[in-house]
Amino acid sequence: MKRIFVVLCLVGLLALTVSSQACASPTGPTWNFHEYLTKGGHVTVYGTVNCSTVGQPLFEGDVSYCNTVSGWVPPWCNDYLLINWWENYTCQNKDSFKVAVPYWNGGSWQLENLDDWFVARLPFGTFSPYLPTVGDSTGNFRFIHVVVRLDQWLDDPRTMQDEYTVVGGVCPDLPGYLIGTTPIVFTPSNPSAPFSTTPFTGTLWRDGDVRFGNPAPNPSLNEWGVIALVLALAGVAVVFVLRRRAKAAA
Repeated sequence: MKRIFVVLCLVGLLALTVSSQACASPTGPTWNFHEYLTKGGHVTVYGTVNCSTVGQPLFEGDVSYCNTVSGWVPPWCNDYLLINWWENYTCQNKDSFKVAVPYWNGGSWQLENLDDWFVARLPFGTFSPYLPTVGDSTGNFRFIHVVVRLDQWLDDPRTMQDEYTVVGGVCPDLPGYLIGTTPIVFTPSNPSAPFSTTPFTGTLWRDGDVRFGNPAPNPSLNEWGVIALVLALAGVAVVFVLRRRAKAAA
């Protein structure tokens, strides 16, 4: 009986471990941000819906030079926003960086669900090309706002540069980017463009980069349930064998 009790305890422990592993291992696309500013910055990342923040930040904290922070892209968001506060020699800059995949549908712009779009666009176990985030290191323009049409950038990614020349909010070395000095506005009813801002003209510098990934999927909860069931059945089989041996010995 003591051995039977030990076997049942082991089976229960294994099943509990399997279930907790299923809950503790989120699945889906990932994001990471690499800080390129020498002085570092205070970074806040949001999952957003139609350019509006929803709930608590996905990440918030200080990021030092050459450090990388990462997290998961929520399954409910259709755009992603990163805000980087950083100190200049004379003032504090605040740059925002947004990515989205807009498409025209039924007379208005809509945004693709990022979770589904990344899964469909990136093979499992792969990462997107790096997307540079930009700002004005001279401090003349303290607030730079960027939105990137992900589909356009991934169709024509460019090698990252330390310096970019922007005219009227666009740069040939940054396909899919719209860069301005006022917050990005999403206007679904505007047939000419889904996003607008006050266009920036001048020189900007890379202050970081963002990359998205689509890791190989973990087993689903259903698969974990099957594993737990197999473990339980194996435990029952072991108990049955031990009982038969005990009877034979008696």
